[in-house]
Amino acid sequence: MLSTMKNAFKVKDIRNKIFFTLMVLVVFRIGSYITVPGVNAKALQSVASSGLVSILNMFSGGGLTNYSIFAMGVSPYITAQIVIQLLQMDIVPRYVEWSKQGEVGRRKLNQHTRYLTIILRSFNQLGLRLGLTP
Repeated sequence: MLSTMKNAFKVKDIRNKIFFTLMVLVVFRIGSYITVPGVNAKALQSVASSGLVSILNMFSGGGLTNYSIFAMGVSPYITAQIVIQLLQMDIVPRYVEWSKQGEVGRRKLNQHTRYLTIILRSFNQLGLRLGLTP
């Protein structure tokens, strides 16, 4: 196993992918400790001792107890992807047309998915802020 790891670092493409993955993990861990501005962290800790918040904290990777900037995780993006895929099923004719166009249509659908992610994230973040801050 050690020789496999050594050989993996000899190939430049694999080495770059490993370093990129490690950097993404480092950025996520740092972002999970940065609290959203304007939130009383001590009051949030007292709210976080309840049962429901501790379960939600488990699903957010620990970012909910200090209400970090990454507390939402990837759930808004996944939700947006599901919504866009459902809208492609003959509900929005433009999305059906884009899904049949190939790469160009996929890029347009991805762009709309990102826009919907920002909208969903904003509503989720507003709900968390109103619901969790005392």
